Amino acid sequence: VKAFDNQIKVQKQLEVALEANGRQVKALMQDYTSFAKGIQATTTIGDEAVLGMLKMAESMGLTGESAKTAVKEAIGMQEAFEIYICFSFRRCDNAKKIYSKFKRN
Repeated sequence: VKAFDNQIKVQKQLEVALEANGRQVKALMQDYTSFAKGIQATTTIGDEAVLGMLKMAESMGLTGESAKTAVKEAIGMQEAFEIYICFSFRRCDNAKKIYSKFKRN
């Protein structure tokens, strides 16, 4: 019951973040929920954790496929380097920002 309550809470937080950013909440929630279930089916990461990372991605300005890619990369970093997943997510985002600045110059 507690895990279910946590998942509902994370889903609501993601919906609020999407709405605050003017995104199409219903369509994205269906897409993101399906994505989260797919990740959960192939990894040890729960779908509520994936939805939380998607919320973080949206708050960082990553949307849609970019948000999903960031989540996949963070999970990959966690697996490869055995680091906490939120830390790996932030590292992926920072690395992309640095790379894009370097690429522009």
